Amino acid sequence: MNLSKTCAALALTSLFAAAPASAQLVVDIRGIAGEGTTTWVFSGSDTADDVGVTEGFGAGGVTGGNEAWSGLGDFTTVATVTGNIAPSGGAAVIGIAGVEYAVSKVRYGSNIGGMLGFSIVADADNRLSDGDEVAWSGALSFDIDLDDFTASVSSDSLGGLELQLNVMKLSSPFDGQVVISEGGLELTGRGYGADADGAYTDSAQVQVIAGLPGEQGEQGPQGEQGEQGLQGEPCRASRGRRASRAPRVPRARGVSRAPRAARVSRGPRASRDPRASRDPKARRDPRASRG
Repeated sequence: MNLSKTCAALALTSLFAAAPASAQLVVDIRGIAGEGTTTWVFSGSDTADDVGVTEGFGAGGVTGGNEAWSGLGDFTTVATVTGNIAPSGGAAVIGIAGVEYAVSKVRYGSNIGGMLGFSIVADADNRLSDGDEVAWSGALSFDIDLDDFTASVSSDSLGGLELQLNVMKLSSPFDGQVVISEGGLELTGRGYGADADGAYTDSAQVQVIAGLPGEQGEQGPQGEQGEQGLQGEPCRASRGRRASRAPRVPRARGVSRAPRAARVSRGPRASRDPRASRDPKARRDPRASRG
């Protein structure tokens, strides 16, 4: 992942998230042109006011302008109007005055100056009243090509509810952390980019794209391991060479050692008479040397 581009994306996302947004119902339509499928993400809320007598959300399908936003301009290439198209996957709900309904179908086209409407799963149509809180959330997949839409638009023609429709053209599967806007802004994540020719929609907003899994990039080749150096021999202290001992001659079996010669005993020492040195007569006469 390119760290500098990721930081730039996070910084821009934080900048727009910090700005106080007006109450509005937001629909983000995004996908890859020509693939025949798009993802529609619903968010936001608003309060109905100056509601017409029959304005609201139809049960099962959009029948006319009283159940759709009109006067959107040239935001679609579809002539006249489509049929009521059911989603191919996902789930989204519309809360009207505290009661939630599943989103049933979508209908759009260039008639009535450009119109877009959603119906609900209900037993009867839900007609709006001034002061009704309307909120929606979730994401739906439709078998609708992104080429059906040419611009991002806004309108409050349905019961005073502010609608913001964002059309986001992607060039490859996305991992949900980076966004694309008009004017050549290109922020990539995990190896994915936008069209280099700047062929985006009129949307100049920067918004987080979530929930679309991206393909993981290929791992680069692993470098070769360097050769290991030669290991030196261990040092040994030099010692003098020890003289070898003469081999021991084994004793022949059955040969006994010669007996040692008997020691010759000495005769008894003559005892000395202790009284001989004590005899006064045996003492020398001092006068004998005088004569």
